[in-house]
Amino acid sequence: LPNPYDEPLCNPKYPIESRSFQNTKAYFVVQTYAAARWLNLKANIWYGYFGWRDSGLYNAETNQPTPAYNAYNFARQQMNWVHTANQIGPAPYVSGYELLRNDRKIWVLWYFGGNPVDGTASTAVNLPAMPVVVWRWVDWGSGLPNAGTYQPAATGLSLSIGRAPVFIEFTP
Repeated sequence: LPNPYDEPLCNPKYPIESRSFQNTKAYFVVQTYAAARWLNLKANIWYGYFGWRDSGLYNAETNQPTPAYNAYNFARQQMNWVHTANQIGPAPYVSGYELLRNDRKIWVLWYFGGNPVDGTASTAVNLPAMPVVVWRWVDWGSGLPNAGTYQPAATGLSLSIGRAPVFIEFTP
């Protein structure tokens, strides 16, 4: 089965290049593609490469990919060759999926509790083993190097999980 339509639309009252909207699009693409793997869908279609009302993965005005495209590209690389996916919730208000590949186990987690207005809420998640690598989203518009992409981050047996999906890789 395919998921025939999957993209957020920008409310015309707000600036389409807003930091929160572009980052939310990036979070959404990761969450929906992980869910599609869990549901064993054959396709998960993001309608409009260019989109409308800033829903696209590519910005025709700037001739650049959007942060959501960068998130999609990273998620696609991580989720290729997944043979099993399970829904998990390792802490209150934390949702995600465990994706199994021959060479690794990947958790994709995000926090959905707290104050949805400021987007800064997070919670600690205790992990069952030391991860090999943790990939965190660097908020687009933050002014940090590599903003709008996933980058390796510090590992540990307890991680802070926020609104941006985090990829945690373990040995199988």
